[in-house]
Amino acid sequence: MAISLTLVMVYTAGLNTGSPEKATKNFIVFAIILGWSALISLLPIWRPVPPPPVNSETENGELAEQGVRMV
Repeated sequence: MAISLTLVMVYTAGLNTGSPEKATKNFIVFAIILGWSALISLLPIWRPVPPPPVNSETENGELAEQGVRMV
């Protein structure tokens, strides 16, 4: 969501402003939202999710099928 909001703010900050004052105001809001998003994403509460365990009993045919599905 933050990316879409950021892109909307970038678009409105420069293209459809109508006046320099409105462009300045929109850019300040864009900078605040971008800074807030960066701060939220850098909080120490975020921890990586461990990967799922590897199933060594899976045969080559099944692994090949999974690989083809991902492409």
